[in-house]
Amino acid sequence: MSRIFLEIINISLIASFMIICILFIRLLFKKAPKKYSYILWILLLTRLFIPISFETSLNPINMDKIRITNHKEGINELDLNKEGEREHNDIRFRDRTEIREHKEEEFTREGKSINNNKLTNTISNKRFSIKLEYLWLMGVIILLFNGILSNYKLRKKLKNINLLYDNVYESHCINTGFVYGFFKPMIVIPSSLNKKEREYIIAHEKIHVKRYDYIIKLLYSIILSLHWFNPFIWLAFRLMSKDMELSCDEAVLKDLEQNKKVEYAETLLSMSISETRISSFLAFSKKDTKSRIKNALEFKNRSTWVRIILIIIVIIIGFFMFTKSKQHQEMTNDSLYEIENREFKDPREAADLLFKKEYETVLNHSDDGIKILEKGITHFEKIYSYTGYLNGDIDIYKWEYKIKAEDPEMFNVIEYQEDNSITEEKMSLGKPLLIFKNNGNTHKFMGIIYLGERGGNETKIGVEIELIDFLENKGLKAKETFTGNHHVAEYKLREGGSYKILLSQPAKEGEDGIWCVDRWMDNHGMMYYEYIESELDLKTYYNQIQGKADAGKDKSRLDYKDVALNFIKNNAKDYDFDYSLNVTLEDFYTLPVNQYYGYIMETKKYEWSENNFIDFDKVEFLTLEDKERLHDLAIDENRLADGYYINNPTSYPDSFIIEKDKDTKFYVLDDSGKNNKEIGEKDFIEYVKNNKNNLYKIVEIGFDVIEIREITTAVSES
Repeated sequence: MSRIFLEIINISLIASFMIICILFIRLLFKKAPKKYSYILWILLLTRLFIPISFETSLNPINMDKIRITNHKEGINELDLNKEGEREHNDIRFRDRTEIREHKEEEFTREGKSINNNKLTNTISNKRFSIKLEYLWLMGVIILLFNGILSNYKLRKKLKNINLLYDNVYESHCINTGFVYGFFKPMIVIPSSLNKKEREYIIAHEKIHVKRYDYIIKLLYSIILSLHWFNPFIWLAFRLMSKDMELSCDEAVLKDLEQNKKVEYAETLLSMSISETRISSFLAFSKKDTKSRIKNALEFKNRSTWVRIILIIIVIIIGFFMFTKSKQHQEMTNDSLYEIENREFKDPREAADLLFKKEYETVLNHSDDGIKILEKGITHFEKIYSYTGYLNGDIDIYKWEYKIKAEDPEMFNVIEYQEDNSITEEKMSLGKPLLIFKNNGNTHKFMGIIYLGERGGNETKIGVEIELIDFLENKGLKAKETFTGNHHVAEYKLREGGSYKILLSQPAKEGEDGIWCVDRWMDNHGMMYYEYIESELDLKTYYNQIQGKADAGKDKSRLDYKDVALNFIKNNAKDYDFDYSLNVTLEDFYTLPVNQYYGYIMETKKYEWSENNFIDFDKVEFLTLEDKERLHDLAIDENRLADGYYINNPTSYPDSFIIEKDKDTKFYVLDDSGKNNKEIGEKDFIEYVKNNKNNLYKIVEIGFDVIEIREITTAVSES
């Protein structure tokens, strides 16, 4: 809700500026027909409901600049929220991170000192923000409820109305005419009117119906409810209603003779003598009778030229409302999103814009009054160039900067170094490298890769693999390092996790072609690469290995099974090894199904998450069918009296998330202890509290827990 509240505040700020402009125009042309100022209010209403502006170089004003942002929400969006590049930064990872941070916070309280003042201020600000949000929501609810209640009371009052003709009704319970209804609006007039008064009031209300004023008023009422805290919105609603009535009067008076105008004014006067207040989103009350009578008596048709000038003014104002300065945006909006794919004569220009954004972000994440002693880019140079991926070369630039504060404690969220400075390294993401496509005379900025994000290194091959990952996530390259033949090997860890390896032929295809580990996928579907330390590029590196194999000096890579097995031996101690032959790339990218056995040590519910969390002690569940594994562990088959053995080398728990929006199934054993029965999440959590020593199986795809099933209540100790 905080994002909604913040967006409402920003829209309200922009609307306030627009209202001031309309007030100025309204005052400047106070003698002009009121329909033109009424049109301006309608444009404002449209802008509030459709808060979208279009870029143009013809508009020197950018009202989107009138915004506030919540800079204390978390990590810099420039670093993490790159489209399609940070798939692991979804809610499930955040939740796991929150668990870790929660535990670290508890440890910190016990063993280290913390900045209590900063912590207290953060909590206080958060609570204050929450209070404001709920105060705003309460105001919205009150206003909407009041509108609904007023409409209900009016509806009761109109139960005994009489139909005159068409959609015109009369009532003895009212003293003024108005339009009521939404889909089928009806005109309701007092039964006490004489013939002339009735004629004028009906003509007036028909204009309202013809122009859909009843819809305009309803929409403005909704806007008023959402922005009830803004006095400018209240003023706009008040003046819009006034201009609506005056413009409607003008429409009626347009074809009347002078004596008829006097009669119309007398009708308005008679309506005001004993006027009752009609309050409803769909009904009109007649106010400002004095100004309306004066306007009626002084009304005269304007010349064609005056009308043309006024129409041009309205068009110009509408243009400024729905557009923003393209030039201004290019100069100031220099975040990663907004400078991607822009052409630069010198790559340093892009680096300067990025540093400017980084510096602004640091200040926004810092306490007020922070004193910066040193700031600027400390190193910027091209380190590598690559060909063969896009038309033209791709250049990689090393980018380093430093921001040093007098008091580093004033840095919030962002990590700083021992010398009180912030460097280019983004916490755990790694060092940023800037990517440019060299087009000859210009350099297109493509984005940032973070060296070490996936375990890479600073060698040419290490950076190239990070570049491949970047291009794939941008949709600029197919998700395979090398085209041609592929094999997929799958191995399972003893604790249940399933991993996949994609094998490719990097140099040439066929029986004489060497194989390599193109990439591998963990049990959660996260993809990694086999990183090599070499100052050669990938093509040259594998061509050299292929040359050795062709010369008979090294044939170890000619059998893809051996390549896969060596990789597994180097990355997993305990494994089951299985091959998938004649597969496609789609087979590799299918998320693995993981099955974990173990004990549910604890179930948790954190205040910052609506999901339940399970601390799970994974074990290796062995049966008589696992003869090789039993032999490896030197376990006598006769010890498996119950038909199974639980190997539990460690008791360190893993956290599993039971997400609210996922259809997770929960099963427990029935009274016989042989069959499963399905129960709800709440009942399952309660059941676990009383049956912690029982054995459970968790089935997981990616991070999604598909089912949790109780296996047995008879636990054998290992």
